[in-house]
Amino acid sequence: MMSTDAAGPTSQPLADQIHDELRGRTSPEEAITSAELSEKLQIGDGEASPKTRELIKEVMIDRDLPIVASNSGYYVATTTAEMEEYFETLDSRIQGIKSRKQDLAAAFNRRRYGGEN
Repeated sequence: MMSTDAAGPTSQPLADQIHDELRGRTSPEEAITSAELSEKLQIGDGEASPKTRELIKEVMIDRDLPIVASNSGYYVATTTAEMEEYFETLDSRIQGIKSRKQDLAAAFNRRRYGGEN
């Protein structure tokens, strides 16, 4: 496999490059954001990095690499405690989305059916 150099990414598939970049990052202190990864590998999908995030998910699934996200970015979880903490974070996000969905439906119905605004 060829590596990324100062001239930019090589012909190595992006998933391989992401795998190589993430596999050694095993703590939140070593994490990298999707925007940083996108810039480093010249993926060019902007600040939101949707293509990069999709490739990260692909690497996680296809290569059995337990990639988690923190406020610092993405890294590979190496302990059960890290996984449990990340699962709690995901569960909290799920609950937040469900609550927002209910609030949105209630606001829509109040407006639509003449309730309070």
